[in-house]
Amino acid sequence: MRPYELMMMFSPDYTEAEVKKYTEKIKKFLTDKKATNIKADFWGKRDLAYKIRQFTQAYYVVLTFNGSPSLSPELKEFLKLEEEVFRYLLTIREDEIKKPKKVQAK
Repeated sequence: MRPYELMMMFSPDYTEAEVKKYTEKIKKFLTDKKATNIKADFWGKRDLAYKIRQFTQAYYVVLTFNGSPSLSPELKEFLKLEEEVFRYLLTIREDEIKKPKKVQAK
C-alpha cells in the first residue's frame, strides 16, 4: 500500500455541507477500492491565484489515504466524471514512504 494525498477543489457556489457530502462520496469510493487510513482535511474557501472556469475562489479539501498502485488510474477516472470537483491533484506522499536504512561502511 502506498501513501497518497488527494487535493480537490470544489466550486465556491456549494455550501460547506454540500462539499462534505461530496467528500463522503469520494471517501466511500476509496473504501470500496480497499483504501485504508482515509483522513479528510477541509481547508475551506480560498482565493485562487488565477481564474479557473470563471471562479476566483474554491473550496479546498485534502484527503490522505493508503491504497494500492492500481487505485490511482481508477480514482482519476472517477474524479473526471464528478462534476463537483473541478480540479484535483493526486500525489504519492514521499515523506511517508519508508526509506531503507543506509548501512555505514566500517
